[in-house]
This record gives sequence, structure tokens and C-alpha cells, in this order.
Amino acid sequence: MSLQTRVKRLEVVAGGVAGITEQKFREAMELLTRYGDVRVSKILHEAAGCDWVDPNPTETALLMIAEKSGQIDAARDIERRYWRARGIDIEERARRGMEIADQRLAALKKAVARFPVRTADEAGGAPDAEP
Repeated sequence: MSLQTRVKRLEVVAGGVAGITEQKFREAMELLTRYGDVRVSKILHEAAGCDWVDPNPTETALLMIAEKSGQIDAARDIERRYWRARGIDIEERARRGMEIADQRLAALKKAVARFPVRTADEAGGAPDAEP
């Protein structure tokens, strides 16, 4: 019997690792992923110097309500407890992730800086204007 199988069997008997079932963990990660997608979209638009246009206002509103109600923090806690129960330091993992994200954002800013944004007037008029 593999270690994975033994862990699964123990989780079934004990009711999940540290009280967290796989289903709860998946739901928490889905919420955090959706929340992260909205946040990253906004950050990338700001880094590029563009105005952020919300692609899905309803989803964003729901996620902001979830943040204010504490659901995002609860999902982060579920993630932290889930990984801690498996012996993984989630804080160190998050720090490494932030370092990588900072490096990628700096590279994006550098790439965007090479292509200055021109207005329609600077480019010789609107692209679809007739001569």
C-alpha cells in the first residue's frame, strides 16, 4: 500500500487532515484562485499604465463581498492548515511566490517601458479615421 493510499485512508477515518477535507480544501482554493485572478488583472493593468476595466463586474462584486465577510481569510486559513498538516511551510512558500511575482512584475514593467504609449493625435489621428 502506497503512502498516498495510507494518507487517504487515515483522512477518511479521522475526518480529514486537521479537520480539513479534500472537498473543503478544493473549495477554498477555487475561491482564492478566483479572487487572485481579479487582483492580478487589476495589478497588471496598473503596472502597464492602463486603466483597469472590470471584465466581470458581478464576479468582482461577489469576491469583494467575500473578502469583507471574511471568507477569503477563512479560505487562506484552510489552505494554511491543510499544508501545515502535511509538513509544508506555507509562509515560506508564499514568500518565495511573492519574490517570483515581484521579479515577473519588474520584468513586465521593463518590457512595457520599451513601448511608449502614444495617443491617437501623436500617431497621426484615429486608426479608423478617413483621410
